[in-house]
Amino acid sequence: MIMTDGVRPMPADINEPNLAVPEYPETLDLMLEFIRNQGGRARFDEYMNEHLFSPIGYYSARAEIGEDFRTDAIKPFFARAVGQYLKESCAKDKLPPNILEIGGGNGHFKRNLLQNFPFFSFTAFDKSPKLAKEQEGQVADVTRLPLADGSFEGIIFSNELLDELPCRILQFENKNAGYVAEREERPDIEFDDDLNYSYFPGTPKVKEEGFVEERNGELALEFIPIERNPDGTAADPFIAEYERYLIETRSRVKDGDIISVSDRIRLMMEEMKRVLKRGKILFFDYGFIGEGAGIPRGSKELPYYYNGQNHVDVQDIIKRPYEVDLTHSVDFGYCKWMADSVFGESATVSAGEDRRVYEQIREPHLRNLYQSSPHTFMDHAEEPAGYLEIDVDIEEK
Repeated sequence: MIMTDGVRPMPADINEPNLAVPEYPETLDLMLEFIRNQGGRARFDEYMNEHLFSPIGYYSARAEIGEDFRTDAIKPFFARAVGQYLKESCAKDKLPPNILEIGGGNGHFKRNLLQNFPFFSFTAFDKSPKLAKEQEGQVADVTRLPLADGSFEGIIFSNELLDELPCRILQFENKNAGYVAEREERPDIEFDDDLNYSYFPGTPKVKEEGFVEERNGELALEFIPIERNPDGTAADPFIAEYERYLIETRSRVKDGDIISVSDRIRLMMEEMKRVLKRGKILFFDYGFIGEGAGIPRGSKELPYYYNGQNHVDVQDIIKRPYEVDLTHSVDFGYCKWMADSVFGESATVSAGEDRRVYEQIREPHLRNLYQSSPHTFMDHAEEPAGYLEIDVDIEEK
């Protein structure tokens, strides 16, 4: 989970004043060259990958975790709390004490964990060569891990990984969604127990997708209509799949809503299924899940980053290509749906607010240990961040 000085990043649809963001002509020129090489326009996930992970990208060359990128994940109490949970999980599920961390930043979590739990065998991968070197790990993309099929038993862990997966920006149309029909008028509809009206989710469809394009020597976010097949399905396989998820889960997507979501989730799940023989996958991050789960989705979930004081929106971020962080709120409902699809009966999948997991982590190990600190892990556990937990037992690979 992202923990920035005990303050949850604000959703992208909250109107807060943005910081004045100075432009850096050198990096702007380099990104303009990248955009021109894409034909003058790049789909947002392509832009985000270039912005973060190209050789001159933010994580590849610039990020200084603990300085310009502040997170409590680098602090000892975070590793002690999570480590206790991982230790108990290994004992409960009779797993070998092997930890595979993906996207481990500068390695503070790894070092703090091994200082308190030296019996863990720890493997670290990071897409950024700079950060992989700092954590004494290996360079690897989460969708292409350098491991043999069925070679890992233990726990795959990540903190702040999902929100950094390059995302696509989808704008929806859904003119039929809303509360309809009084109870006595529609006996054929299943109504909420405490309501006299039923919510009809309609049929959410992607109308446009976000691209970054060159405009008068600058970068601009532009929405372009998507292509559809003659039968009305989206021509892009990922968009068609995401629409199917929204319909199957009766997600409440209104006309004009914007959702940022990564199309690499399926590839990531398939890769983890390939390498994992038996164990647990545990992800923490900020994001949202379906109604009733306690983590609301904003109507305009655009990419952003939070600098510890202010919410910086995507329009300001693209004024500083390569220079600042870039993230998005994770759709944990989609992650769970995809994990269920990929792992099937070989796994038990849960997702929701992180406080259910962190109630187990923090009791009783932190209550007396850190209660006098002005900003404690216990405080952060009250923040409505999310988790995805997958228990996997694949008998045959």
